[in-house]
Amino acid sequence: VARYGGEEFVVILPKTKKAKAIEVAKKLRRGIEQTRFPNVSPEETGAQVTISIGVSTFPDDAQTTEELIEKADQGLYRAKAAGRNQVVAA
Repeated sequence: VARYGGEEFVVILPKTKKAKAIEVAKKLRRGIEQTRFPNVSPEETGAQVTISIGVSTFPDDAQTTEELIEKADQGLYRAKAAGRNQVVAA
């Protein structure tokens, strides 16, 4: 797991097939959605945080690191455009 850009993170899952990567991404999304983060809202009662995730796999979706990140980024932006808080695979 590493920060990638301003508000983006990348999670690398070596030797993981696309179906499993999607499963992991969905589990992560649900976990974040269900967690209440204290001191995030002005009322300090705990705010709900959600995430949008793009998934891409090598070699199915891309042959280079740059292409792999680009495909995942495209999925991320499609997830955001479709209403956020979801996982979209390349």
